[in-house]
Amino acid sequence: MSVLAAVPAWAQEDDCLKCHKALANVKDGHAGLKAGCKSCHAETDGSTVPHKTTGKIANGLSASQPELCVGCHNKPKFSKVNSHSASAKGCTGCHTVHVSKEEKLLKSEVPDLC
Repeated sequence: MSVLAAVPAWAQEDDCLKCHKALANVKDGHAGLKAGCKSCHAETDGSTVPHKTTGKIANGLSASQPELCVGCHNKPKFSKVNSHSASAKGCTGCHTVHVSKEEKLLKSEVPDLC
């Protein structure tokens, strides 16, 4: 079996795991990782190091948050102030976007996070 066969298909686009090894643990990762790096980083040329970006948004993202996140996540559910008021800070204020050991990809445990 070749080494590339063991690499998830989403990472084979530009051999992302060569440098971004932590993203290989999709068990603790964002489900969006399976869609491929380009699903969020559409404005990134991963074949160059450092990566070149063609867009104006940081990290070569295809949209800013929360627009990028609600492209997949249910926007009405997360925009209700009484159910998820922290969303005003931006999704990455509380959540990591790639891999986390915490539930719901939180950056740390609750209530410490808050």
